[in-house]
Amino acid sequence: MSFANVGFGIVGGYVYTLEGNAAKVAQMALRVASGTRAADIPVERAPETPMFDWRQLKRWGISEGNLPPGSIVRFKEPTLWEQYKWSIISFITFCFGQTLLIVGRLSLDGSYV
Repeated sequence: MSFANVGFGIVGGYVYTLEGNAAKVAQMALRVASGTRAADIPVERAPETPMFDWRQLKRWGISEGNLPPGSIVRFKEPTLWEQYKWSIISFITFCFGQTLLIVGRLSLDGSYV
């Protein structure tokens, strides 16, 4: 099964990837370049990578913790915090700074405290 199938309804599984195939071909080419006869290089399968569709995991209630180690999860939607982390931190810092300025100003007047 190819990595291209992930995202079209399947939950996922061990798939062939372009990167894995390219790495295997590069290893074989290096062996040939170093003097090994092509006939002496055994035929090997390209490595398979565990890859899953996050939308399908969510649909079927499968936890990411149940996936094999090193799994790639595609189409995962970032959380609000992951997406706007620095904006949220900046807003909270701004509000805290404004609060300090207001409290400081009221304390200087003396009539409000």
